[in-house]
Amino acid sequence: MYSGTGLILTDKNNVFISWLPESELIYSKGIQIKSLGDVLDWWNFEDLDNDNNKELVAQFAITGTAGVHPFYLYSYQNEKFKLLLKLIEARSSAEVIDLDNDGIKEIVYKYALSGSGNRERETLRWKDIWRLENGKAIKVNNQFPAEYKELLPIYNKSLTSEYNADFYQYDYMVYECLKEKAELNISGRFADAEDCREIYNDKYK
Repeated sequence: MYSGTGLILTDKNNVFISWLPESELIYSKGIQIKSLGDVLDWWNFEDLDNDNNKELVAQFAITGTAGVHPFYLYSYQNEKFKLLLKLIEARSSAEVIDLDNDGIKEIVYKYALSGSGNRERETLRWKDIWRLENGKAIKVNNQFPAEYKELLPIYNKSLTSEYNADFYQYDYMVYECLKEKAELNISGRFADAEDCREIYNDKYK
């Protein structure tokens, strides 16, 4: 493992074998143009799906005010690493935790729909909850309603013109969308925030 901007596979003598998928550093005219991130936040081996085979999870950081922390999930089989999940969002953080104590670990990825300003980073909040099933990473947001109840106060506050006066007319539909999606997960019906992201991005078309 290389605790810089990429991940590598080495032998027992720490001799380089190969880069992990999408981890190879690429340069153009002496400038690094591709990496997993600028700094490695943390990495660990976790048995996410309780099958006695550990997966590699790693979170990096990209410098800048947007607070981007890319997250990567790799499986290891037949002496090869395979990238199963890549998440790159603003004001993001990942946590690997067994939310319901069933022996299967979830990945809770919290983020903001936009990193363009402090207001957006603090109020356009969302989280996706991922689980590894049959070798694939899938979203299971609606299985954990309590995780979405804690988002409602953020949206309710942002939906008041007194709090959000300068941006109220522009972002009202975005916060309404986020609130609706959170309430769907609370009720047990699956939802993510991709529709809300489209509403937000439509402002700049």
